[in-house]
Amino acid sequence: MSLVENLLKAHLPPMRSNPQGWLTMNCPMCVHNGQSRPDTRHRGGFKFEGDRVGYHCFNCNYTTGWRPGSRLGFKLIKLMRTLGIDEGEIQRVKIQLWDQVEEDINPEPAVFQVTWPSIEFPWPVTDDISDSAQAYLAQRHVLGLATFLQTTTKVLGMENRVILPYTYGDTVVGYQARWIGTPPDRKTPKMISHRPAGYVFNLDSQNRKRKYTVVVEGEYDALSIGGVAVMTNSINPEQAKVIEDLDTEPVVVADRDSAGRGLLEQAAALGWSASFPDWPEDIKDANDAVQQFGRIATLQSILSAIESNPLKIKLLARRWCV
Repeated sequence: MSLVENLLKAHLPPMRSNPQGWLTMNCPMCVHNGQSRPDTRHRGGFKFEGDRVGYHCFNCNYTTGWRPGSRLGFKLIKLMRTLGIDEGEIQRVKIQLWDQVEEDINPEPAVFQVTWPSIEFPWPVTDDISDSAQAYLAQRHVLGLATFLQTTTKVLGMENRVILPYTYGDTVVGYQARWIGTPPDRKTPKMISHRPAGYVFNLDSQNRKRKYTVVVEGEYDALSIGGVAVMTNSINPEQAKVIEDLDTEPVVVADRDSAGRGLLEQAAALGWSASFPDWPEDIKDANDAVQQFGRIATLQSILSAIESNPLKIKLLARRWCV
């Protein structure tokens, strides 16, 4: 019997067995996964086959599992925590399993069961961007990290913008058009954007073999460090599900402002981790840090300052967000 199966069976409540080999129970994840009421009809089930572990709820569709040679994924850890398994026991098994993880030099990208409709740009666009746009993107340390565009139209308000497509696979599902010049008047918006509900930026760069997924607010922050962006200071339920389906540990790095505190408190409520790097006060976000310290040093500072305890995250958020 595997370490994972031992740990689970030592803490599972009384369960029923069905003809398909599932051990069923009231799913503890239904309310956490958006259902209005707790499960009372034993719609959650474990299946233990050999050393493999599988879990599925036929109500809220929460699905996770483990097989020999793999790490303990975030979704299974979240289920364990909800079942009341002690954090120390989870971490002990997690560390023991790391020595057994099979190496994969070509990890497959994550695949999501989401549908975001494709769009057409409202203006003609080209990837032959101007020298000033290239200089701006180089200064932000994101030149070459995405396909940036500009419009060839003479529409007022578009002449000094660089366009970042929002993609999902090979499909364009939205965009951000960022002003990079001196605004001609106060009515000129810094950003013009369009995106589908629940969209998470930079998913195409993620895979399930990573230990962490760094979650930030801004698109340039995400590009700078290879993370994902929620493009605002809150995480909606659709975004939370997409990020958790990566099955890596989400680590939130919030902007250092009052709105960032709300994002950190939301991360704590979701059971996610957060990071509070030891950055100077003038560094307000991950992209600022990359501009000053470089990509590798910034990532190291983030990974060395991860906090998983919800209470500590809330306390540290007060000092982080000024």
